[in-house]
Amino acid sequence: MPPIKGRKVLIIGASTSIGCARLRIWTSTSHFQTRTRSPTPPKDWLSANPNRCVTSHVAKLGGDDAEAILERLFTEATVDGPLDHIIMTAGAPGMRPLAEIDVPYLVSQAMLPVMPSMLIGKLAHKYIQRHWASSITFTGGRIAEKPVPGWAIAAGFAGGLPALTKAFALELAPLRYNHVSPGATDTEM
Repeated sequence: MPPIKGRKVLIIGASTSIGCARLRIWTSTSHFQTRTRSPTPPKDWLSANPNRCVTSHVAKLGGDDAEAILERLFTEATVDGPLDHIIMTAGAPGMRPLAEIDVPYLVSQAMLPVMPSMLIGKLAHKYIQRHWASSITFTGGRIAEKPVPGWAIAAGFAGGLPALTKAFALELAPLRYNHVSPGATDTEM
């Protein structure tokens, strides 16, 4: 994989759960700043940086307007040129046991881990460099390969992402599509 120095990377998610617990930005230079366009302040790991390399935005992707929100996010993220990498880390906020699910619940839960990933596949080609060195990465979960009691629905959603990733890689070449599945992580979930 080519180095990402000087590349534009959009990370969707990472403000809670595994992202908040594990994502840290460290730099030995003073060429790093947060520019926030959201009504909420950026996370403290973004706050003390003196340049405009990192920005934060609020984008709630769990509703019927997810496509319009992604389109606005991509448009804003590419004002000064196309992206090189997109990383989708947003996941389901929580799961009910199988005995407590119904169709409206399933639809609402699919809106975050599944639908935005599909919409990224639809929209990203307009906002990312169409080159073998560019990539789109989806974060799923080990739960797909190693289910645990009470998380059957999460396992189902997570299990669909590898298939989606492979299909996008074929359909949207030369972009590289990746799928990563972190294991259990100590977070609020």
